[in-house]
Amino acid sequence: MRYKALVVDGVFNWGFSVRAVYASAASQPYPLPPPTTLVGALAASHARIKRLPEVIVKNDMIYSRATELLSDVLWATIKIRGYAVMYSDMGKLVRSHYLRDEYRRDSKRWFGVSSVGKVYSNSSFRIIYILRGASGVPYETLGRSIVSLGSKEGLVYIRDSRVVNAVVTSRKYDIETPYYTLRRLIEGYDGGTVVKMPPYPPPVSHYRVREVVGITEVHEDYVIPRMEGQVVTGESINIHEVSDDALVIEVSIDGEKEYVIAPPPPR
Repeated sequence: MRYKALVVDGVFNWGFSVRAVYASAASQPYPLPPPTTLVGALAASHARIKRLPEVIVKNDMIYSRATELLSDVLWATIKIRGYAVMYSDMGKLVRSHYLRDEYRRDSKRWFGVSSVGKVYSNSSFRIIYILRGASGVPYETLGRSIVSLGSKEGLVYIRDSRVVNAVVTSRKYDIETPYYTLRRLIEGYDGGTVVKMPPYPPPVSHYRVREVVGITEVHEDYVIPRMEGQVVTGESINIHEVSDDALVIEVSIDGEKEYVIAPPPPR
């Protein structure tokens, strides 16, 4: 089976901040941008280029424009060439929208000091999007137009964006890859760390504005490159065996082969 892969190479300015979904207070960041964030970066580019709002309306409900790309993007993952360090940055944040009405009248309660989880890295990175289709979307242009990952302050510089061939292989054993994947897709591994991040593909309801979902219901186990304390390494994960439904996708870039472990297409 053949797919296309959008390959985006870039460099972090200072790093990124992707806070846990549905967490109102300051929280630890995800150690790497999850697939939902990577697809969201493309959706933001699409809205900016087409001069469209970042949200759409369906059945009187407001959703993120990222929902329009979910049918095209089978999987998205990222690797870093270097290290990334998780830390907390102190700041004065607006708290008024979390206050009860009786407390909101007191302006002294409107602000509070909190730590905001961030990940510092000035490394280069590569994002691979596995595409099932294009739906008339200029994906190379969208990749080249990404300006940030995570919060708007997480600025990035894009060096290259291109669409290449991606082939599903029959490999099941002894695969080395620096790209994170879902824990349920692999049977055994070395050199990786299990973390929780949002599932992909997510239910469309997760993109609905002001949707309230318990935080434990919107996370899944991922295996990312090995972490040492708060430091994410860019080392490869050595996968001993993949599960029966995992797709081992070979992507050829400048004569070199890279492997991505992706979930099967939704039924």
